[in-house]
Amino acid sequence: MGKEGLTNVTELWIPEELRVYVKSSEDIMDIQVPDKKWIIPGILVEGLNALASVPKVGKTTLSFDFAVSVAQGEKLLGLEYEPIKGRTLYMALDEADIARTQERIEKRTNGKGIPNLLMHSFNFPRTDEHGLEYLEKFLEASPEPVHVVVIDILQKFLPGYVEDAGAYQKLQQYLPPIRKIAHKYHVAFLGLSHFTKEPDRKSDWSSAIYGNTATQGEVDNILGLFEIADYVRVLRTKGRDIRENEYRLTWDAKLERSSIDTTYATALQNGIRQKLYTPKTNLNHDLVLSVLQELEGCDGAKSGQISDAMLDFEVPPGTTRSVLHELRVNKDIDLPHLKATKLYRLANRGCENAA
Repeated sequence: MGKEGLTNVTELWIPEELRVYVKSSEDIMDIQVPDKKWIIPGILVEGLNALASVPKVGKTTLSFDFAVSVAQGEKLLGLEYEPIKGRTLYMALDEADIARTQERIEKRTNGKGIPNLLMHSFNFPRTDEHGLEYLEKFLEASPEPVHVVVIDILQKFLPGYVEDAGAYQKLQQYLPPIRKIAHKYHVAFLGLSHFTKEPDRKSDWSSAIYGNTATQGEVDNILGLFEIADYVRVLRTKGRDIRENEYRLTWDAKLERSSIDTTYATALQNGIRQKLYTPKTNLNHDLVLSVLQELEGCDGAKSGQISDAMLDFEVPPGTTRSVLHELRVNKDIDLPHLKATKLYRLANRGCENAA
């Protein structure tokens, strides 16, 4: 073996004072690097991750579900995989509401017991107030491995700063130490953030995240949560470790849990990496169902009225007609009512005996 850890003797020409900075390709390939710890395969992994949305879309509820599930050793998002169980920390820096936290725990666990591996903090100090030091002490002191740390909201863990021309340099300074700790202890940090404007899902949606370019550059991965319709969300992902993808989420209000569309879930389990909306039938199918569910009474609506409603979601009339045809074939539509009135309403709506 060569000096200073160099295994290739042909590289001994490198001056001794440079060997700590320069290594050969052979040396690099000899380094044993542990596999990354995945919390949710293809979606959440160790390192510094950001989860962003406009306010009141559900990022707190989604991230709380992540923390509870890992503390309980449960699967997430309705996917089939081998879940990990360990300690989690939820830093609720944006909402010091004990009663709301109790309510979340009760609804989320549904009487299955208190998740004792889930820890909470409502007043964790900022990074310039020994926050990083205390966080490391917590990770080291835990008798069980810590798998997830949620920081809600990330900006309230960082030193106070103004979103101005100097914010880029400040975030470049503030975020790397957090990322370093995440990788050192193999923990998935999930920092919640806001979009500073309504993002354009058709272009670079991540450019709307608080901190923009600095945040995109300094975090490992970014997750974006979008509201499409009532009880329908879209989770978008991109980053160093995860491919750019979209996942349609359905919402269980009783348990405050989300699940990925089962069609995509099956593809994910088979190791397939593809965009959810290629084709977009799954999303458009649920949007039409959502429109029909919002209809008042038992009369129903004309196909043209449904097409007009779908234009709000930028779905062309031809696509809406195709989805309505699919719903008819699957008998999701009340076919006798459609034949008699030419109006669409959902089957099993309780209107079969209506006049």
